[in-house]
Amino acid sequence: MELGSGGRTKEHEVLSALHRWAVQPYHRLRSIELDVRSVIEIAEAVEAPVIANLRCGLWYVPPRYRAGVSHFKSGDGHYGQWNFSMRRLNLHLLQILASERKALVVDATRTGKRFPDSLSKTLPTWSCVVNRALLGFTDEPLVLPPWVPKQEQVRIEGMIPEWVRRCRSALGQMNLPKPAKKLGIIWLRPESTVLESYAHVDFCPIFALSASLFIEEGSRADMNGFHYVPGAGDDEESWALGLGADIFHENVQAIIGDGPDGCEDRMQSFACSKAENVSSSIGARRYPLWDTGVQIGAMECLDDPSVWKDFEKVLVLNHSVDLPANVGSGAALDNLVQFSMMNNKGKPDRRYGLQRALPRVLGILQETSSVLVVSDPDMEYSVAASMAFLASSCERDPLGCYYRSQGQLVPDKESFTLALASLGTEIPHPIAPSRTVLKQVHRCFMSSPP
Repeated sequence: MELGSGGRTKEHEVLSALHRWAVQPYHRLRSIELDVRSVIEIAEAVEAPVIANLRCGLWYVPPRYRAGVSHFKSGDGHYGQWNFSMRRLNLHLLQILASERKALVVDATRTGKRFPDSLSKTLPTWSCVVNRALLGFTDEPLVLPPWVPKQEQVRIEGMIPEWVRRCRSALGQMNLPKPAKKLGIIWLRPESTVLESYAHVDFCPIFALSASLFIEEGSRADMNGFHYVPGAGDDEESWALGLGADIFHENVQAIIGDGPDGCEDRMQSFACSKAENVSSSIGARRYPLWDTGVQIGAMECLDDPSVWKDFEKVLVLNHSVDLPANVGSGAALDNLVQFSMMNNKGKPDRRYGLQRALPRVLGILQETSSVLVVSDPDMEYSVAASMAFLASSCERDPLGCYYRSQGQLVPDKESFTLALASLGTEIPHPIAPSRTVLKQVHRCFMSSPP
């Protein structure tokens, strides 16, 4: 049948409407629910601690099964963009691998792909560099899965020596937990048959699980009452309506149990009634920076009234002129120092806000014996400020523990990298301040605030 331009337009409209229907939130959440069952089955079969890879992987690992999170970015494995990130070192995973001798890292990907680049390239590249630079297995080859073209593997291999040199130079003096064996990757999918022989491999296995079923590009997968969406948890900003992965897992039946009608209203209702962001997975835990007297955390730390007695000063780094809702009155206000990183138009100053605040922040950290620094999201500003403090005001003992220096130090790029990596070993979840934030720290020591 031949269609004129009007017919083609109509056909395009119909196909577009079908696509919008197929990827609406209800179908995504039902798809995630289905995939979660496979993840749990495989996790129980391999008996490994489960690591959700940010951010998509959080949707496939309910909190009660989650031993931790990782940040292996797919972009670091995209063709021509290969990278070993010194900001996303994931060194906290070494403690899990050393104690449990294995781990299961979960992520997912879209229609037409079996594995995300995070699992097929970024993770094995990380494993190779860590083996050579930090674990003493200096001759370990880069092992990529067979579907990565040989030409691409050769190009990545050519970059490994420089990444190893950079990693060893910055981190070689760190006292890190070390697995007894070299790291190696075993790739799994929902349909994989898990063989018991993995227990006898000559390496510490990291199971890389791509959680979604494989669907050919252009194909449809209609399940019982919903359209299956591979990698449905990806790009949550475009579909989740403010609902976070953990809130979904806690209320899954209440959200999707009554079918598609009203699903989006229920999602928004749960998102509003229990607002969630990345820091919710961090919670109210406080992280001491060795014996420096400084601790860092997320805004939830302020829910604990003891913080006002435990610390001489509590520094809040945020993009608001209002006091945090969980700050009381009286004695609390005597301890509180709030840095509202806004520009002169009353908007968040993401380019220079921290740089302007940092000299005063560092002054308080240097002059006060007990300080708590909190921020959101994901403690980004508190991590950046503490990195600057460690690099400029602290030294390390032979065991890699920081202590306050008697005098002021002149930090350089290596000392910042070492401080950030050291923080990564103390905090059991990924910490990766953005380049914009890190540039503000570097500029603070090279120039006056703008």
